[in-house]
Amino acid sequence: MPDNLPVMPEWHLLNTLRESSIRSKRKVSHRANKDLKTLLHLAALAVIRKKDSDLKRYYVRKVEEGKSKMTVINNIRAKLIARMFGVIKNNTHYQTFYLNSLA
Repeated sequence: MPDNLPVMPEWHLLNTLRESSIRSKRKVSHRANKDLKTLLHLAALAVIRKKDSDLKRYYVRKVEEGKSKMTVINNIRAKLIARMFGVIKNNTHYQTFYLNSLA
């Protein structure tokens, strides 16, 4: 460590941690469609429970890497939404193994 860098006091690190909302419990936004969020959560859990699923392999791999289970479930929700929008946008059926036509 170079000698010319100022040393940060430890309280600075604590203050940066307090800036996030630790005082209040995390809640779903009032603007959110809670029924839709529930359905997405249940869909993510169903995909995780499925035996041969690429998203289940993703879930297991990320949890083994040390990610929290809820974070990985949120990521799976986002992946499901991306796949749904892709299918709707392209007006096609979902293909498990997609072959890129440009390759």
